Order: sequence, then structure tokens, then C-alpha cells
Amino acid sequence: IFASVSCVFKLHLISEWEAEPVEFHTVLDDRNPSARYVTVPLKHRSAAALRCRFYFADTWMMFSEISF
Repeated sequence: IFASVSCVFKLHLISEWEAEPVEFHTVLDDRNPSARYVTVPLKHRSAAALRCRFYFADTWMMFSEISF
């Protein structure tokens, strides 16, 4: 699982990235290392493009079945 994520938005494909990112920090669970669902609340923001930066909580990260 990742430690945190920061997402920025573009209203139009030719516009600049918005200055205010949405940030989310996960809760560390060191008792159960198994895979789990994580929902990142994007605060009802709309965009034509979305860029998210994920920050490591450990030595590796694996993503599967991402949906919007």
C-alpha cells in the first residue's frame, strides 16, 4: 500500500494543471500486509485530465484494477 497520493487536475486538455492538488494519506496497517481496496477521495473535482503521484510506504508498490 502507498503512504500518500497527490492528484492534480486539468479542466481542459490544453490548459495548465491546477495549482491546488488533492492529497490523501493512508493509514499504516503493519499487522496485515495483504492486498486491499483503497479509495482516494477526489472531493468531487471534475477534469479532462488527472495526474496522481503516489509515494512509497515500503520498498515496493503494486497496483491492480484501477477504476474511476
